[in-house]
Amino acid sequence: MKIENFKNKLLEFASRRVVTATPLIVLSSIMVTAYLANPVMAVTIDGEFIGNIESSVEFEQQISNVEKMASEILGKPYNLDIDKQYKIVYGQSKNILAEEDATEILYSQITEITTMAIITVDGRELVATKTAEEAEIVLEELLNEATSNSGADGAHFVENIEVVEDFGDINLLKDIDGAKLALTQTEQAPAVHKAGQGETLSEIANSYGLRTSEVETLNPGIEPTKMQIGQDIIVQKSKPAISVEVVKVETDIQKIDYKTETQPDDSMTTTQKKTLKQGIQGENKIVSNVTYIDGQEVSREVVSTTVLSQPQDALVAVGTKKAVSTGAFGMPTRGATLTSKYGYRSGGFHTGIDLASKYGTTIVASDGGKVVFSGWNGGYGNCVIIDHGNGYETLYAHNSKNVVKKGDKVSKGDKIAEMGSTGNSTGNHVHFEVRKNGKHQNPYNYL
Repeated sequence: MKIENFKNKLLEFASRRVVTATPLIVLSSIMVTAYLANPVMAVTIDGEFIGNIESSVEFEQQISNVEKMASEILGKPYNLDIDKQYKIVYGQSKNILAEEDATEILYSQITEITTMAIITVDGRELVATKTAEEAEIVLEELLNEATSNSGADGAHFVENIEVVEDFGDINLLKDIDGAKLALTQTEQAPAVHKAGQGETLSEIANSYGLRTSEVETLNPGIEPTKMQIGQDIIVQKSKPAISVEVVKVETDIQKIDYKTETQPDDSMTTTQKKTLKQGIQGENKIVSNVTYIDGQEVSREVVSTTVLSQPQDALVAVGTKKAVSTGAFGMPTRGATLTSKYGYRSGGFHTGIDLASKYGTTIVASDGGKVVFSGWNGGYGNCVIIDHGNGYETLYAHNSKNVVKKGDKVSKGDKIAEMGSTGNSTGNHVHFEVRKNGKHQNPYNYL
């Protein structure tokens, strides 16, 4: 950091002197001339003697310079309100008041300005302390706090910071705690972007020179695929007057995906699969230098990568048998208990049969065909419907989980779901229906 001696500026202004010709006084007596040699001016301010000067014109120019400098510092016109008196004296030419001392005395008459150590950020005067030592303490404590809070080995300021000893506006002057507060309080409000029709989060981020991840960080909870027209998107975060950058060494464990190998199996249909060997992810240890500014990650540099474990590939059997319809229906599950028949019962007409067993029991296709529905179906809960291609459909309802999807082709006996109690159901069971040309049939006439 740079420490500038404020007296340099005083001398600069003091050097703007008006050079005038001193009238030559010709005296007839040589003795009188010797006695009156080197007359000077004694100056008093508000009745107090401050020193001798060579010329009142030069002193008036110094006053003008001080007023100009005060105007620059305060940002408004300033006139020095002093009662000054000049008196010619003789024989004191060796006791002339130095220009810089005279200027400093004049500055001491200005109550709005005092000497201080001004902390500048990228050339802007933000705050000041009484001494340069106090300013250094302020800056050192900010860096120490950032280092301690982040766990990093050190910190530095992002902006160009200088401490300049100078005269300044007394309103800039703070104690150590006040100066720290002034440097860490936010300077600007967040900028807000209103989402337009069809706009994506990445497009918004790019238009402001940001990464999508940065916009997501500024907008916690945002769902990029569900943005509404006119939705407020914060695109710039409020920042402190002075930003601190730290670099941390971070270690992360990264998963390595495994590959999946397949092998044909002619005992299953083409829509069926069976896992023969579970895949296991491997692990890498990643060591990175991560840069944070004001607590936000801005960059990450990978220093080293160490393989902790290699992934183990999965093995899956894939069916090759084409699905066929046999024309004969089989039971949709094994070992189940009939709990409700087809036909009228309390509460209305029951359009199928209920077969109860434990949760998760396998449900199979009653015959081969094509899955025309798989999903949530109102009171049926999780439901599968198979079209057997001959005017017949079968329905399997209240499943805990469906394992086939719409469009799959299945053979008789293929697993299509697991038993549960979803939808309008009491207890684990499968509700099984047979339909012919869209009309319900008694399943037991076909089993």
